Amino acid sequence: MKKLLLVTAAFVAAVAVFVWFTAPPRRLALAATSDGTIPGIIHVHTNRSDGLSGPDEIAAAAARAGLRFVVFTDHGDGTRRPDPPQYRSGVLCLDGVEISTSGGHYVVIDMPASPYPLAGDPRDVVEDVRRMGGFGIAAHPDSPKPELRWRDWTAPVDGLELLNPDSAWRLWVEQARRSATRWPARRRLFATLVDYPFRPTEVIASLIQTSRASSDWEALTRRRRVVAIAGVDAHAKLPLSDDERIALPVPGYEPAFRVLSVHVRTDRALTGSGAADAAVVIRAIRGGHLYTAVDGVATPPSFEFTATNDRGTVREGDQLDVGGAVTLRVRSNAPPSFTATVWRGATVMSTDHHEQEFSVQAPAEPAVYWVEIRATGRDRAWGAASAVPPLAWIRSNAIYVRRTEPPAPVAARPPATVKVPTGGRK
Repeated sequence: MKKLLLVTAAFVAAVAVFVWFTAPPRRLALAATSDGTIPGIIHVHTNRSDGLSGPDEIAAAAARAGLRFVVFTDHGDGTRRPDPPQYRSGVLCLDGVEISTSGGHYVVIDMPASPYPLAGDPRDVVEDVRRMGGFGIAAHPDSPKPELRWRDWTAPVDGLELLNPDSAWRLWVEQARRSATRWPARRRLFATLVDYPFRPTEVIASLIQTSRASSDWEALTRRRRVVAIAGVDAHAKLPLSDDERIALPVPGYEPAFRVLSVHVRTDRALTGSGAADAAVVIRAIRGGHLYTAVDGVATPPSFEFTATNDRGTVREGDQLDVGGAVTLRVRSNAPPSFTATVWRGATVMSTDHHEQEFSVQAPAEPAVYWVEIRATGRDRAWGAASAVPPLAWIRSNAIYVRRTEPPAPVAARPPATVKVPTGGRK
């Protein structure tokens, strides 16, 4: 018995030492500073498809995580009538769908039931969704599974999911299978399994890597507005087999909901009415009036991004007409060690900002601007030990500076040459 106790104590001590050196740092608790946004989450699966729990249990988990809205997106073909918006546990619950196409998955919100099944060619699905008034998001473009990964960059998608924790762990598993990255990735996954019970939210967040689809999003924004957004892709299951029949009930909904949040800037306060508040939240998402925060790094976030010139001032998702030099203003509650960078398309315009409020001057010409704040300067910094760049804590949506094209002239109709009687006596 004494020998067993000694062995147990030695094992516990070894695990404690291992966790001390490998676990990501605890997320920072920041001073709460309201920026006028509403935190929520998109891309959640219930037990109506491949999720673990029902809407009521999921909403309760979202409430405990401090979220104000959640969007369910169970797999389907769009023919099921969506549940009406309603509050559960004080959380606004919206019902969408995740549609499988031949070129990846498409998350759709704010669409009525389709009169026919939606599937097949991505462009056809995207156009059908748009024709029925829905808003579509190209899902998990970084997934290593071809059937999940969005691949059609010619289809006119409304949004792009640039952050997805479910894809993140799948990428590490894929790296563990490759000869060149096998052992570093396997060590990382082993550490993840050991550390998860102690810091579940931080461990999930530490697996996130920069999206390889950022360049695709940037290319799309040169032509039109495309909403950059995040999806948690929560199932509360960890598949252990390719067919996903064998799975562990982790990570749970609540730890997953604490990893990241989508902060929407609505045009009015929520009232408690499901239908009315749903319209407000969806309008903000459609307009791109939002930013994404990885709460597993630091929380609660506060962030504002505006652009001003002679034509006025706009926020994320909006377009500013060309008219004189542009002043870009950034305000956040980022710790001094974090680093803010202002991007102009795919080019860094200004970086190494550690102050919580700053301005950047931009020329008077068309451009697409966005901001990210990375979690630099932390002990055992997020990914530093494994050669992964510091995690982006906040990523804004884009501000578009463009010339407003005048409407095309309407061709003058030639005068009639034939008279046709329209009624009355001859």
